[in-house]
Amino acid sequence: MLVLFGRIVSLLAGTLVTHHPSIMETTKHAFLFFARQIPYQGQQPSALQQRAHCHPRHTDRSTNHIRQAVLGSLIGSYFLAAVAPAAAQLPVSADNVVITATRTAKSINDVLSQVSVITRLDIDETGALTLVDLLQRRANLDIRSTGGPGQTSSIFVRGSNATHTLVLIDGQRIASSTSGAAALENIPLDLIERIEIVRGPMSSLYGSEAIGGVIQIFTRKDNNHAADKNTKVTANFGLGSFSARHAQAGIEGNLGETRVLLTASRRTINAPSATNPLAGGLIFNPDRDAYENTSAAIKLTQQLWQGEMVSFSAWQSRGSTRFDSGPGNNAESTQTLRGVQLASDNNFTDWWRSRLTIGSTSDDSVVMSNFPGKFKTTQDQFAWQNRFATVAGDALLGFERRNEKVAATTNYTAKTRTTDSVFGSISQKVAEQTLTVSARHDKEDQFGSRSTGGVSWGYQLWKDELVYLSAGRAFRAPSFNDLYFPGFSNPLLRPEKSESGEFGWRLNRKAFQLNLALFENKIEDLIAFDSATSRPQNLRRARIRGWELGVDTNWAGIDWRTRITAQRPEDADTDKQLRSRAKLLGTVGGSANIGAWKLGSDLAMSGARFDSANEAPTSRMSGYALWSAFARYRIDPEWAVDITGNNLTNRKYELARGYNPLGRQLQITLRFSGK
Repeated sequence: MLVLFGRIVSLLAGTLVTHHPSIMETTKHAFLFFARQIPYQGQQPSALQQRAHCHPRHTDRSTNHIRQAVLGSLIGSYFLAAVAPAAAQLPVSADNVVITATRTAKSINDVLSQVSVITRLDIDETGALTLVDLLQRRANLDIRSTGGPGQTSSIFVRGSNATHTLVLIDGQRIASSTSGAAALENIPLDLIERIEIVRGPMSSLYGSEAIGGVIQIFTRKDNNHAADKNTKVTANFGLGSFSARHAQAGIEGNLGETRVLLTASRRTINAPSATNPLAGGLIFNPDRDAYENTSAAIKLTQQLWQGEMVSFSAWQSRGSTRFDSGPGNNAESTQTLRGVQLASDNNFTDWWRSRLTIGSTSDDSVVMSNFPGKFKTTQDQFAWQNRFATVAGDALLGFERRNEKVAATTNYTAKTRTTDSVFGSISQKVAEQTLTVSARHDKEDQFGSRSTGGVSWGYQLWKDELVYLSAGRAFRAPSFNDLYFPGFSNPLLRPEKSESGEFGWRLNRKAFQLNLALFENKIEDLIAFDSATSRPQNLRRARIRGWELGVDTNWAGIDWRTRITAQRPEDADTDKQLRSRAKLLGTVGGSANIGAWKLGSDLAMSGARFDSANEAPTSRMSGYALWSAFARYRIDPEWAVDITGNNLTNRKYELARGYNPLGRQLQITLRFSGK
């Protein structure tokens, strides 16, 4: 791992000079310090690494606007960093304590990775209709979607594949075992309390899929105030464009000594056709593609006399959407996602904390079209993790077992598999330095065993400034479709694997926060369809490198936020841009309180992409910028009215070639929250 760590220093130094020479001056002291600690043991760059990555540049007016906006935001961010007055370090609060990065509660100030947090307040104020839309606007993630709400959608974290991001709900995996992807389009925002997005390899803690990062969704929670026995009620009702209707209601209170939370919601929208003629005659259908979603959740929490906290939670989301499958074909897909979990949290001693969870998630899909089918995948999951305070540092040790089962109208060659895992980490802080090492071993009854690891080193330059270096290996196990789908599978496939590294610089002040990360990820044994054998094979390699910048500050009474990602997601063999991934992404937003009003606005931008693997000119999708705005009027402490607008300029753009995102959307929502 130290050899890999040394290589990362050299590779990232080159990336720094390539993208912004001034950044190298700002951060070179961190590299020099690191060089004195661990000697470089890497190899000379390969011919592939030395090759110039030159492509014909396609420019249009929208792309130029995006570049100008991003450049202006970048310059402004450095200006604000220079002039911001010295202030106390950002205080620790519930909003800046994260769990996903280390599998334990930890201040975001101390995490040696890039983490984004989206709160319930953020969700309400964006006015986003879908989870994918929210992740683009607040986490600056690349997305692909085959139409409006309910249509198949994908996200790309740091340019990796859609199946290279692990998605968890309350700590449990939810991706379909057949497709290998999570149905983000059918996870309603009404179920969500909080989202944490961790970028970078996380297989050393979570196992398969965590190549690009981890997205963890936390469902609605109760306040759990022991002294507060009052019953609380929340409700909202909204109307919007495209005949959109939305309603949600929730209640929480005490039933004896048990805290109870119940919530339910329903959303409908009569969206226009998901496709246009560019999709082709076998797919295009000009009819409307309506979507409806119904969701519900329950959570019970009980504090036992010996200090143990026991909780039970269950949730379900059922989405039904029309989709296009040729002229005159009223194709429809109904997907039901479910999760249930029993958890026990114990503080056995002052130095030993334990969490035990037993649960199950399922993805049940019924497709009615020219090619009908039923697919249900179930994942039974058990996890026991323990946190120890030791003389060697903060230690974590855990065990997991996951049983996957498939029931489908398609006759898969195999329908079950089991994965047993053991994982651990240790983190030690001495003076200004922090070192964290993590490792995991997964044993799966199809491909055998796989070990992964990660190491991070951080140095506290000043009270409010931190630099860090990290490196890790990750992998993704093939899905049931890859391995067992009749006639189009390959049971000899190997897991996809990656090696990546990152340099980060974090400045945390009370009224100003800056996060900068430079990263590189090399992925091998990528699974691709081989036309010669008509089966998937481990054929491809990818190399992704770039930088991310996040700035949050308060200026002129306005809370500003800026997120920029510049990346080169390329096929390592052809140097072609990876499908549906942009080289430049950015979001700029601000919000302010004015009397009883709260006003906010966001601008989400993306550069050009190709909806093909070979940069075919006919598959090129131009860059775009989408403007949204939000206004909330507080009638009294219990009642409020929200007015939101998305894509206010009615921008015509593409997220997939031949498919139509929604145009301008307006929405008004009446909210109640009281006792």
